[in-house]
Amino acid sequence: MTACATPDIVRYRYEANTNEEINLLKRSFNHEPLEHIAERLGRTPSAVIRQTYRLDLGQAKQRDWSPAELKLLRDLYPHKTREQIAARPNRSLNSLAIKATSWA
Repeated sequence: MTACATPDIVRYRYEANTNEEINLLKRSFNHEPLEHIAERLGRTPSAVIRQTYRLDLGQAKQRDWSPAELKLLRDLYPHKTREQIAARPNRSLNSLAIKATSWA
């Protein structure tokens, strides 16, 4: 899938995964956040998820939060945006939101 940019709209068109993309997905799955894999492949996160099911890779495993990541989240959460915080511990926005709201 490649982006076809127009002034205010980004459209995607379907392109089959290459062997190189499939190998990258297999190597990266469960070792990198889904959003990073999608960005590296130039695909949407939902397209990457669909491909993992097609390849029977199973569901992504959730990495446990380290004490350092939890401290960073506690220190930054009141002062930074979710995007700024998620980039620091290399976590997805969804993972960040779930962990932050679990403390409420």
